[in-house]
Amino acid sequence: MWAHLSHERVFRLYGKLSGLPSAADGLAIGWSRCSPRPAVNVSVSARDGEGPAGGARGLLEVGYAAKLSPKMVNATLSIYKSIIENMLPTPTKSHYTFNLRDFARVHGGICMAQPEQVDNAEKCIRLWIHEVYRVFYDRLTDAQDGAWFYNAVKEALNKEYGKNMDKIFAHLD
Repeated sequence: MWAHLSHERVFRLYGKLSGLPSAADGLAIGWSRCSPRPAVNVSVSARDGEGPAGGARGLLEVGYAAKLSPKMVNATLSIYKSIIENMLPTPTKSHYTFNLRDFARVHGGICMAQPEQVDNAEKCIRLWIHEVYRVFYDRLTDAQDGAWFYNAVKEALNKEYGKNMDKIFAHLD
């Protein structure tokens, strides 16, 4: 029934049916480059007092996270691409199957944080690292893969955020 719809047309129709602007309208909403669904409550121009009824707003809507969200998307995409290229399933590691749901789980976890708990850029970056580890690292089974993942996260952090992982976690020393 839907076979005649092109991928681009599905994105456009999804936006029209849901009442939300779509990526085909030229608007970059959340991580719409990777998924037809926008991230929850994403607005880089949010001001205090705005938001849905009841005042509940997602983390990516306010403060540091709104400024860092494009970097989060790029960093997560970098990790995702690296992991699907390097961590291939084998007979002993058959559970090493990663897909875009994992990408979405990272950002879904970030959106669940309360904005008042993530009150500076470093906390936001630490939250991103936590979510990436929760989604991807928890599936890795040996120390060699864990070390590879640590280096991949360190590289993505340096490339996208221009931050050093040791400095981000210096408060733990």
